[in-house]
Amino acid sequence: GAPRLGDRAYYRSELGKAEAMLRSAQAFFYEAADAVWASLLAGNPVTLQQTNLLRLSATHAAHTGADVVMKAYRLAGTAAIFNDNRLQWIVRDSMVVTQHAFLGESTYDGAGAVFAGIEPNMPYP
Repeated sequence: GAPRLGDRAYYRSELGKAEAMLRSAQAFFYEAADAVWASLLAGNPVTLQQTNLLRLSATHAAHTGADVVMKAYRLAGTAAIFNDNRLQWIVRDSMVVTQHAFLGESTYDGAGAVFAGIEPNMPYP
């Protein structure tokens, strides 16, 4: 028979990349959330830069999570194509999150505008 997935170099490599992607996105989000929380606890207002980083990191986490789910889907092979496979639901759920207005692609444009010191083209952050 075929070797187990865990015995295949491409699988282990993609698994390692996926883990790094998720942990990096999580760390970015927690760093931004911790900064906002610290400001609030100190009685200080949340700054535009903090709000920008919080929204950007949340968007990045959602999109990275969806990318990792797609990696898992591809790695699962043909078993994942059937509707009764749990990955089918997870793929759909991960894609839905990225479509939310707060977490959509336009967030990257708004964040970039704030970083560039110009007014975003839409209500942001």
